[in-house]
Amino acid sequence: MIPLVQAMIEIAMHRRGPQDLPASTFLFRLVLVAYLAIGIASASIYQQAIAKIALQVALDLLLFGTFFWIVLAIYRQPRRWLQTFTALLGTGTFLSVLALPLHLWRQATGAEQSAGLLPALGLFALLLWSLAVIGHILHHALEIPYLGGILVAMCYFAINIALFALVFPLPT
Repeated sequence: MIPLVQAMIEIAMHRRGPQDLPASTFLFRLVLVAYLAIGIASASIYQQAIAKIALQVALDLLLFGTFFWIVLAIYRQPRRWLQTFTALLGTGTFLSVLALPLHLWRQATGAEQSAGLLPALGLFALLLWSLAVIGHILHHALEIPYLGGILVAMCYFAINIALFALVFPLPT
């Protein structure tokens, strides 16, 4: 387990790429379970209804997998999906674990108060890091420039935000 965590940290630090992971269904399932667990924990900070938490996590995973499968197919690299998606899920889990205390801190201080500014800035920094990590993974998986990977990551983020705003509108 420790080598897996180290591999995800090294990918997140841009020292390794998805090609350094084995194309293993077992590893993929292990990382998927971890991703789902941290996704449920994160969503439950802001949402109490179990059905909505499940729907949010399921939609996130469906969009995440589908978007990057389509991108890999467009670039004629579908055979790299398992390693790429394992790296995306694994690094996403790692960054979500780092974000969890910031979410808790922000929730405890209140989003509208100035005390919530510091955790919000930390979450913003993690968002930027996440886009850079996705860009790094796509740079390797698609054999495109790093900036191209970041642009694809930004497209995913925009689609994710738009879809979640449509499906889960904020109360007025």
